[in-house]
Amino acid sequence: METRWAERSLVQLTLVRFREFWREREAVFWVFVFPVLLAAGLGIAFRNRAPEVLKIGATGKELASALGQGKSLSVKLLYRAEGERNCARAPSCCWRWPGRRGA
Repeated sequence: METRWAERSLVQLTLVRFREFWREREAVFWVFVFPVLLAAGLGIAFRNRAPEVLKIGATGKELASALGQGKSLSVKLLYRAEGERNCARAPSCCWRWPGRRGA
């Protein structure tokens, strides 16, 4: 004889855990109320701040024009020699030149 789904042990265990969770008011606060309050507080704190414009360099005219469509991007067309000079000054940058092996 097949048992009803409500009589299965996994269902019962899940229901018990769920009921225990709802009995702990602190857990309900930290899971549901606090994230909403935090989001509202940060939204109020940073609402007057304009979005930052990200400065990027492009190595091709097509890429520069495609990236220039974004409102939050400031695109500068770079040539290979200029990019290599910038990398020599700041070696932590990551340049990838089209057609260059090992880059």
